[in-house]
Amino acid sequence: MTGLPTNGATCTLSIIDTTCSLTVPADTLVEPTIPGHELMNFPTFSFLITHDTTRRQLLFDLGCRKDFWNLPEPISKTIDERVPGIRVDDSLADILQQGGINLEQIEAAIISHHHYDHMGDPSTFPKTMDLIVGPGFCKHFLPGYPKNPNSPVHESAFQGRTVREVDFDGHSKVAGYEAIDYFGDGSLFLLNTPGHAIGHLSALVRTTRNTFVFLGGDICHFGGAF
Repeated sequence: MTGLPTNGATCTLSIIDTTCSLTVPADTLVEPTIPGHELMNFPTFSFLITHDTTRRQLLFDLGCRKDFWNLPEPISKTIDERVPGIRVDDSLADILQQGGINLEQIEAAIISHHHYDHMGDPSTFPKTMDLIVGPGFCKHFLPGYPKNPNSPVHESAFQGRTVREVDFDGHSKVAGYEAIDYFGDGSLFLLNTPGHAIGHLSALVRTTRNTFVFLGGDICHFGGAF
């Protein structure tokens, strides 16, 4: 890798079960479909990133909103037609508070991409929580629905909230990907990983001096695809 500071700064990473479970047709993700495995079950996760030096906190992805039937009509219609099974037991905001997290202390949510099982419901979080999105997001998805019929969330998700679109121009590369050193100390890199969706972002989190966790957000659904 290039451009990786080595001053030992790290982050604590916590995985969160968002209680969203999806059952989807296998042929939407893999081919050929294996007989007897025409449906696939998926949990949905969010990640809490805590900068060990400053205790600043970020989220990576927001799961799916609990009342998914209230998603913008084009998305809820797609779920009805193409997702034979979906269950969300609790909202991510409630899960975090039950775990002792002060939502007011979360400075931003990194949205890997706009799909409903990652975008969640930002309106359930304080407006002090920024949204960090990838290149092209604002052009395609702002304002919110219904002003923009293509938007993945209602306008209330953006009202009074700062949306920060990452500009990777002029920045270094990490493992071949354009990258931004979020905290400036090598503990968290945002990576420009287009392909799965408009403005797709991944993250590389340094959890010890010599180890990292890669957060791909659907950049690849199965390890075997690599």
